[in-house]
Amino acid sequence: TYEQDELAENPDINWGITEPAVLTVRKPGGLELGLHDVEVFSQFSASYLPPRLDLGFGGKAQRRLVLVR
Repeated sequence: TYEQDELAENPDINWGITEPAVLTVRKPGGLELGLHDVEVFSQFSASYLPPRLDLGFGGKAQRRLVLVR
């Protein structure tokens, strides 16, 4: 588990491309039930490719989630 700032400061953090990511929101009392817009940014790199080569992987993704009980 990493905080957002830790990911930006440690470019060697890695997980498998098929391993799902889990987003945890730290908020006192938790999130309210209902719709929430989420935006994430990912970046792909490989030791055999130039750094930050745009291959169409990664980038920004926006999703709307519904939080229910």
